[in-house]
Amino acid sequence: MRLPNQFVKKITDFRVCFVYHAQMQGVQLQEAHRLFDSVPIDIASAICFQDAFTDIWRYDYGSPTISLSGGQHIIGTPHFPEVRVLVSVMRFAHTILPKVRLDNYLARLANRKKHPDVLAEFQPLMHRSNLTGIENEVPGKGDKRIDWMIPDEGQPPLLIEVKSRIRDLIESLESLEFAQSLGVNVIPAPHHDPGIMFRSTMEKFKVSRANEALQCVWIAAHLKQERNETQQTFQRLATGRLHVVVFGGWTREASLIGERPEDIQAVAARLNLVLSEQYFFVRD
Repeated sequence: MRLPNQFVKKITDFRVCFVYHAQMQGVQLQEAHRLFDSVPIDIASAICFQDAFTDIWRYDYGSPTISLSGGQHIIGTPHFPEVRVLVSVMRFAHTILPKVRLDNYLARLANRKKHPDVLAEFQPLMHRSNLTGIENEVPGKGDKRIDWMIPDEGQPPLLIEVKSRIRDLIESLESLEFAQSLGVNVIPAPHHDPGIMFRSTMEKFKVSRANEALQCVWIAAHLKQERNETQQTFQRLATGRLHVVVFGGWTREASLIGERPEDIQAVAARLNLVLSEQYFFVRD
C-alpha cells in the first residue's frame, strides 16, 4: 500500500471491518452485508487498515498524496478515508437517494480523484436522526442545482450547497516547504481569499429571506480560516442569497458565521451541530 509500514498497525478484510462498523451504527447483519455489496468494486477491493497513531480504521482509496509545487509529496493517515464514514455515507445514500441518483452517486464515488469530495457531500447530514423528506439536487437559481433541501415541520426549507477547501491545506504545506528552505519550521498562516469560497456558490441561490428559505453553504474544511477576514468577506456579499456558512467535517463540532445569530442557531440545531471555534483563527 502507499502508506509507510510504520503508520499501519493492522490490515484486515474490508468486508469484515465494514460490517463491524455498520453493526456499531445499528445496522442489522444481513443489511450490513447488503450495503457492502453495493459499494463500488474498486472501493470494496481497497486495503483496509488500522491507523497506528489513532487506531481508526481506514481504507486506501482516492488520491491521498498531496503534491506540492516544489516537487515534494505529502502523505499521512488523515488523508485516508475512515471506514465508519463510508458506512454512514452508504446508509444515507441508500435511504435518501432515488435509484437513478444513487447509481450516479456511486459512480462518482468510485472516481479516485474525487472520492473524498464526493464523500463530503453527505457531511451536513451526518448527525441528523431524521432523514425524512430530504431531497438531493434541488432547483436553485436558473438552471443551477443545490445539493440538499431539508424540510422540517414548521420551519423554512434548509438549502445546503457543499464545497471542499483542500486547496487551503496545499497552500499551507507549500508555505511550510518555502519556510523550511529559509530555516523556519512553523507553518505560516494562510493568506487565501475567502471570497473564492462564496462567489460561485452564491450564484446558485435565489434571493430569499431566511424565514422563506434558509440558505447555507457547507465548507468541508481542512484547515482553520481567519475569522475576521472570513466574516468581513461574508458581510460584503449580496444579502439575501447566503444566510449561513458552516465550516465543518465529520464530527459534530463546526464553526458558523451568518447574517443573524438566530440563523446560525437554527442551522446548528437542524443539523445537530455543536458550535465551536475550532475552524477559525485570528491573525496576529
